[in-house]
Amino acid sequence: MSVLLCVAPVVADGLTIGPAEVEVNVPAAGSTSIEFVVSNFTGDLKISLEDIPLTIEPGLVHVEAKNDTSVIEVTIYGNESLNAAVFNGKILFLVQSGGSVTYGIKVIAMVNHIGSTQLLFDESESDNTVAVPDVWIWAVSGVLAAGLTGFVFIRKRLNDRK
Repeated sequence: MSVLLCVAPVVADGLTIGPAEVEVNVPAAGSTSIEFVVSNFTGDLKISLEDIPLTIEPGLVHVEAKNDTSVIEVTIYGNESLNAAVFNGKILFLVQSGGSVTYGIKVIAMVNHIGSTQLLFDESESDNTVAVPDVWIWAVSGVLAAGLTGFVFIRKRLNDRK
């Protein structure tokens, strides 16, 4: 697990949340936790993801940090149904008051979703497995070999007629 954090906090209407940027690796079959420091705020924060198709918890947290700081730990969960990809989006911290959102802060997030290696054959069938990229290499090599062999035979036949 690696997490890159930008040190400068983000400020909105007195609420301060830091870091302002995060870069995390999230395994498809696991999760990664990130700590955010909240200050100058007391109330409920709704936490969600924007443009990142993964799950984050907690969805709602109560913060008591009017004259102090508080640490919030959020966890981003991988999704085994998604391929490996890098998602550039935001983690939203929305201030809720009376059931509606009054304002919020967006923390820039780059999430590297790490998928498992996909094999063409089931590993349980034999010890000899072929990864998908290897199949393409063999297929292209076969086509090139067949084309070169055909070219040589045609060239030889034309030379023999002379």
